Amino acid sequence: MYWKKMGPHIEEFIVFLTIVIGLNLFFLCTDAIRINWSTTVVLFVILLSIWLIGYVFTFIVFD
Repeated sequence: MYWKKMGPHIEEFIVFLTIVIGLNLFFLCTDAIRINWSTTVVLFVILLSIWLIGYVFTFIVFD
């Protein structure tokens, strides 16, 4: 139905996720950033991801 209107937004979101995931994997694999994984860090990452997804989807207009 509205795929032609939503297409560019979905494409932008996929590109954004790809870049963020790629940078995170690069930093974690090269040990440039060392993270001590704990429950607090995992919950923070999950909440941050949910917030970012909600924030990005507020720009999509469902007319």
